[in-house]
Amino acid sequence: MAVVAQFIPLALVLGIISLAIWFTQQRQRAEEPPGTGLKPGLRGWLAFLNVALWVGSLRSLVEFAKSFADQDPTVAKQFPLLSVADAVIGGLGLVLLVYTAWLLTRQSRRFLAAFHYLAASVVLIPPLSLLLGYLFLNVWYAVPVTVGAVMTSVDAQFVGQWVAGTLIIAAWLMYVRRSRRVAITCVR
Repeated sequence: MAVVAQFIPLALVLGIISLAIWFTQQRQRAEEPPGTGLKPGLRGWLAFLNVALWVGSLRSLVEFAKSFADQDPTVAKQFPLLSVADAVIGGLGLVLLVYTAWLLTRQSRRFLAAFHYLAASVVLIPPLSLLLGYLFLNVWYAVPVTVGAVMTSVDAQFVGQWVAGTLIIAAWLMYVRRSRRVAITCVR
């Protein structure tokens, strides 16, 4: 709980900044002469999101390859199905991230749905991978592991990254769903 408490000030600051940006945008929109609204294209925050998705894809690819290099061979031999399941989950997440970035770059109307799936994966994959590991060890391999043992294996860095990722993807999801630029750009 202490880890989550560390992110409360960050969430408050981001919320205040978001409100200030929103009020500024509303005032600017009210002052715009008719016919001079937004033009479609990857500009502003949408361009930043596009770059972030591609950089995230490259980073995820490096982390995915590094996870294979750092994997203990005895664990992979002892629990092969668990290792394969972990690789499949990581690979699917990587494919979804690259696909979403590609759709945004192409300005496809399917980007919005793909981004929703990406947001769900960012929030759900970390806890589900823990649950999957617990189930595989207990059911498939008959290794008695308690939920408490799984929870104690979760360190503060894991929780912090998950909370930060959830907050960041929630902010981007709000932007993507409410942005006029996204609505007029992603139409192909």
